[in-house]
Amino acid sequence: MRLLSDDDVRALLPAEIALAAMERALRLQAEGRLDAPPRTSVGGDAGRLVLTIGADTGPHGPAGFRAYHTAPTAFDQLVSVFDGTTGELEGVVVGRALGNLRTAAINALAIRAMARSDARVLGIIGSGRQATGIARLTLAARTFAQVQVYSPRTEQRRAFARALASDTGVEALAVDDAETATRAADVLILATTSRRPVLDAAWLRPGTHVSSVGPKGRGAAELPAALGTLARCIATDSVAQASAYYEPYFLDPDDFERMVGLERILTGEIAARDSAEDVTLFCSMGLAGTEVVLADALLTRHAAAASAAALQEAGGATGAGPSTPTEAAAEAAAAHGDATVPGPPRAVHLEPLVADELEPYLARMVPAYAAGHVRAGNWPDTEAEERGWQQIRELLPAGVDTPGQELCHIVDSASGERVGHVWTMLQQAPGGREAFVLDLEVAPKRRRRGYAAAALAEVEARARAAGALRVGLHVFGDNPGAFKLYRRSGFAVADISMAKPL
Repeated sequence: MRLLSDDDVRALLPAEIALAAMERALRLQAEGRLDAPPRTSVGGDAGRLVLTIGADTGPHGPAGFRAYHTAPTAFDQLVSVFDGTTGELEGVVVGRALGNLRTAAINALAIRAMARSDARVLGIIGSGRQATGIARLTLAARTFAQVQVYSPRTEQRRAFARALASDTGVEALAVDDAETATRAADVLILATTSRRPVLDAAWLRPGTHVSSVGPKGRGAAELPAALGTLARCIATDSVAQASAYYEPYFLDPDDFERMVGLERILTGEIAARDSAEDVTLFCSMGLAGTEVVLADALLTRHAAAASAAALQEAGGATGAGPSTPTEAAAEAAAAHGDATVPGPPRAVHLEPLVADELEPYLARMVPAYAAGHVRAGNWPDTEAEERGWQQIRELLPAGVDTPGQELCHIVDSASGERVGHVWTMLQQAPGGREAFVLDLEVAPKRRRRGYAAAALAEVEARARAAGALRVGLHVFGDNPGAFKLYRRSGFAVADISMAKPL
């Protein structure tokens, strides 16, 4: 059992992983696989102890609970994760960062799914912890040209704008009143503790999307009931939780009946808007089970980072050959790894290739891939490269935008230097969804530094967040260094092909 903290959340759950994990949770909900009953609580003099419980009911899915207290002096929360098959307690996450990240990621997904595609100005009312998290995750999920923020304390909203601009590179302005921020916004985030409306619905422009995180009781809400009547579409992450709200909900009854689950919009079952003029509203409630899914992703990344660190301490050769997903849908080029050496674990992240980077990458990769098949005796030398190009084109009919294909730079997080490439394909395989590593290459001058092991750990974490049950790869028999790396990284032999030259 592992005990993790806010520091682990900040170090191991970047925006893209949090967004992927929460999108997976919402899709599990759409499939009926997320068991997420409304929260329950018990009273006390200073507040209430609140418990949410949830589980991914699919194969090997995690189960767990979140507990926190509403007393003004309470700070820590805890999220527990149990193995859904064995019942073993896998870990506990203590602190507030995980819950804040969960809320921020779900709201960012709602904005991505419900806002107009041409939205450019992000308005924010509120400048506290929740506002900060949602703003940063939203800017990671969507592109905006400008942010305008208002909160009652002048210096606090100015500090918020300075920090957001510094962290994201997006222009951020502190404005003097809520009306200014509301009228300018294409997307408006409400993240306050106010129990009275902080805006007038008449201030909203046609086409605006609003996401609300704060109080939503009737007569005690941060937004007016008139906004519900104005909205063409009203969505929430948990209709069940909204129905079980601890006091009457702020929406008029007819508007409450129109509320739909965000998962239905995310999967395309329901359209959030009929036109660019529609106003849309997302009411954030806190979907039970989502913090368990996110904590499970954190525990997976923590285990992968610990494994990579152990590999570096032990040392060992790496290097991979071409990887073949299936006989019909071939592979990519030789993966050149790095022999790990003692030293601090490498921190890497994966950065997607853009369209104009694909051809230079393939021009290096395909000849090496073809040569691997020639060495293995699979293809004659005279036609190997032609076959290689044909199979790669079949795998990438839409280039870097081909669904299920992730072609990424391996980037040293400390220096920002690109040190290699990894290509992973998400596919349906016997027994469940699989992430297959088609290519793993570390630049020759950057080998023997632990980058390959760190990149594999990142692939594993992304695959888990995307709902894959395993990571697969292929190693040719003339690449013993790669075989050693993968065995040390936890890969087991699934199939062996043998040949004898005559």
